[in-house]
Amino acid sequence: MSQSDKIGVAKTRVAMAFDEYRRKHGPARHPRGTQIGDLTVPMTPADSLSELADGTNNANSGQPGPVLAVDWQSGDLRLWVVRTDDVVHAPELCAFGSKRVAGVVKHTNLTGPAYAAGEAVFAGQARIVVNGWSGRYPVRSKEAMVAIETAFKQSGYDVWSTGWDSDTRTGVRFGTVSPRRVT
Repeated sequence: MSQSDKIGVAKTRVAMAFDEYRRKHGPARHPRGTQIGDLTVPMTPADSLSELADGTNNANSGQPGPVLAVDWQSGDLRLWVVRTDDVVHAPELCAFGSKRVAGVVKHTNLTGPAYAAGEAVFAGQARIVVNGWSGRYPVRSKEAMVAIETAFKQSGYDVWSTGWDSDTRTGVRFGTVSPRRVT
């Protein structure tokens, strides 16, 4: 039961959309291939960790065409994680990350158990480009990738995605294909 359920507060669009994702694409899992250490030092809001807030869009109104050009190497690349009770995101390049052995934030710094993770670029107030790329919490299937895209959309965002690679059975990394608008 989420925190908003416990205290009788109306659930946010993010909570409703990602609760549905969790029900259909669980359970949460611990990161694969990660030893306790620098990669698991938890990031906090003081370190630039943010909870995903509801977007401001209700539908696809006044959107650009089906392809959105975004510079994911601009320093605005963020990591996102569907945790057990929320969805968080943080800049990959930040002061917290620069203190880590890898020199960047890793998904394991954002959580313990998680349902899925990937990368995102916010391209405006309610426009987001996502992928399902994570070495430790990869999106599990094409159906799960579509469900992630849908959850971001139901959260109030106009969503573009790099999609799913059926050959490698992973989310497609940024920089390899042009993201397509999720309709």
